[in-house]
Amino acid sequence: MIRLLKLGYSYIEKGVVSSLRCSTRPDYINEEILCILKKYGVKTVELGIQSTDDTVLSKCRRGHTAAQSFAAMKMIKDAGFSLIGQMMTGLPGASAESEIQTAEDICKYADGARIYPIVVFKDTELAYMAKAGAYEPYTLDELIKRTADVKEVFIKHGVPTIRVGLQANEGLTDGDEIACGGYDEAIGERCDSLIYYRLFSKLLSENATGPVVIAVPKGHISRAAGHKKENKLRLCAQFGIKNIKFEEKDIPPYTAEIIGR
Repeated sequence: MIRLLKLGYSYIEKGVVSSLRCSTRPDYINEEILCILKKYGVKTVELGIQSTDDTVLSKCRRGHTAAQSFAAMKMIKDAGFSLIGQMMTGLPGASAESEIQTAEDICKYADGARIYPIVVFKDTELAYMAKAGAYEPYTLDELIKRTADVKEVFIKHGVPTIRVGLQANEGLTDGDEIACGGYDEAIGERCDSLIYYRLFSKLLSENATGPVVIAVPKGHISRAAGHKKENKLRLCAQFGIKNIKFEEKDIPPYTAEIIGR
């Protein structure tokens, strides 16, 4: 570890980079490790928490407990590091409530979050569990909903979600390595679209008539319109609106305003 940190630190000394970040497990964090990380220019620690429900952690054989996650988060923050909490949705034994609670727990400490909706890869323990009936894979719609629920917690607390879903590669893009269950390489955008749909539903009234113009944050029009414009179609049908138009405005992410009827 120190050998690798020294290599990274040499780039800080050359002025090529300003700091390092690492990703690790909650049970690998202690005061000695944090002192070493700080010495070699690490400023951000990403923690693979996955869940703060001990039943879920046990079923997934994660090898650590929720108590260890809480202790690690506190130590990292007390030592002055930025903390990114990584969690998953759709794990064996998880419920919508336990996932929301995990997000709430991460928000107590973290400066940012990553959300990884579960992917069942071939030839893995999870794939064998699914085949044996010990785990029921989630459909894509279920995963999108559960992940959107979690992301809304981070939005509410002002904790930025820096990524949703795995980094796309050939195996993920063509789906050949996926055994079962729902997956979409654009699941992050699909979750955002659902969040915007929920937001628009609150803004619009049953008496709305068309056309309606809704302001959305800059760069968010495609997410607002939804996959294959599903948000526009659903909202028009739901509220009897002839047409909905989205316009960009300098407003915070995941907010919207009706600016014309």
